[in-house]
Amino acid sequence: MKTLSKIILPILIWLNISCDKGDMYYYDYNTETPQYDGTIYDYIKSQPGVYDSLLLVLDRLPDLRAKLQHPDSTYTLFAVTNRSFDIALEALNTTRAITGRPSLYLEDVGLIDLDSMMNRYVINDA
Repeated sequence: MKTLSKIILPILIWLNISCDKGDMYYYDYNTETPQYDGTIYDYIKSQPGVYDSLLLVLDRLPDLRAKLQHPDSTYTLFAVTNRSFDIALEALNTTRAITGRPSLYLEDVGLIDLDSMMNRYVINDA
């Protein structure tokens, strides 16, 4: 029993000391939301490799692009990343392959369908 307490006691002390983070861990938390001083479209363009597919779609939809380029825009855009477009197109093309239809890419999707899909992610705040 004495040998067991000689082993367990130092382990418990070591665990207690190693888990201490101190108060500064909590006091240094930053609650400020970063602000971007520009249009929604400019922000999307400033993120290379993240929203390239969205930029391609917006370039095909000039009316929606114009809404997002306006400096006093009252719109909110839930921006879709490249990976989300990849997943959606992969699922679409899997279904098309089963039915014997050719694959589609963002450049091939009809403008009416593309506009309908993209406007699901845009909310007018006015």
